[in-house]
Amino acid sequence: MDESPPDPTAATVAENIRRARARRGKSTYELSALLTEAGHTVSQSALSRMERGLQRVTVSDLMALAVVLDVSPLGLLLPLGDDGAEAVDVTGGGTLPLHRAWSWAQGYEPLNPEGDPRTAAWEFRLYSLPPGLRHLPGNPYLTMEGDE
Repeated sequence: MDESPPDPTAATVAENIRRARARRGKSTYELSALLTEAGHTVSQSALSRMERGLQRVTVSDLMALAVVLDVSPLGLLLPLGDDGAEAVDVTGGGTLPLHRAWSWAQGYEPLNPEGDPRTAAWEFRLYSLPPGLRHLPGNPYLTMEGDE
């Protein structure tokens, strides 16, 4: 168990797990049972430590929690905030406006574009999406303002 202070993203995940669980009206015992039913066992004590930032949340934990709490994985991973302009810390990305963190995580735009912004955005989207989703008609991820 890693008990070092959590980085900004780990702290956000811990808070978002607690918030989502509370909004669903579930105890950590109930959430543990739901996870077990879904095929991903996490003990009640481990969930409690995760919510306090005292235990790392694995990618598998994050995905299973998102499934049983019926939220997007991004809803656990990123700050929710009240205002898209508020500053948030993204591990490895620094401090930036909340709307930029979400836009990047959703695959809309690069976090730190280089060169021509339009080209950077297209390349980012190209490399961020699976091939089967790149050619869907009306795909909002590949439509930019001014495109016909």
